[in-house]
Amino acid sequence: MACKEEFVYCQQNKSGKMAHGFFPLYCKSWDCESCRRFKKKTVTKFIRSHFVSNSLYMMTFTYKHNLPPLSVWRNVGKTWNRWRTRAVQKYGSFNYIKIVETHKVSPYPHFHVLIDKFIPITWISKTLVKLGFGWNFQSQRISQKGAVAYVSKYLAKEWPNEQGKKYRKEAKTRIVSSSRALGPVFITTSDWSLIQKFPNEKIASVWQKSIVDHLDKLDWEYDITLLYYSGIVIETFIASTNTLYLEPDWIGLQSYRG
Repeated sequence: MACKEEFVYCQQNKSGKMAHGFFPLYCKSWDCESCRRFKKKTVTKFIRSHFVSNSLYMMTFTYKHNLPPLSVWRNVGKTWNRWRTRAVQKYGSFNYIKIVETHKVSPYPHFHVLIDKFIPITWISKTLVKLGFGWNFQSQRISQKGAVAYVSKYLAKEWPNEQGKKYRKEAKTRIVSSSRALGPVFITTSDWSLIQKFPNEKIASVWQKSIVDHLDKLDWEYDITLLYYSGIVIETFIASTNTLYLEPDWIGLQSYRG
């Protein structure tokens, strides 16, 4: 499905008052410029909410190229979990958010991790190669503002290596993940119920007008959603109602992971 090609009409009951909404369906792909921009905003908002200290640490982990790229991609989660387990056993628990991307030239992955605890670089260096990582490692202390800026830069750019992008999809590696204690970055719940789905904006607009014509009176505190929301406008609306995306394969409103 192309991004915003299909539309849905939904209803929500708020304290006995019915709200009506018409929304485009997003493709939710990191390859889509519109969705990538919105997902980036979701991630930076997550960082502002959960990483309030100005004593944060941004680390970059790389991998050796002695294994096929696809094998490395398939083990990104496992290698990180092994290292994180060792670190927690040694220095105690910490919160993190991890951003995975491909190299510019090679199709191998690397990832950036923001954590809220200091871990000595000397100890990290000793454990890297043993657990499947490469020697190239970076760590720096960073403020929340700096972390948001760095993460925005990573997520805003389109991946330059097409083969790496292909391996990532085949391995089903998440681009963004976070500590279980913080909760998922992209999952949300909603009280909206699907009423009808439309194949394009034109049909949705005609049906939307018929709904408006049959309503005797609009309570604009709740029914302002009858207006057509698109692009940037829908992002503000979605954020205010704790709703991220409407799923393209509807069985009610489903949760979403990125």
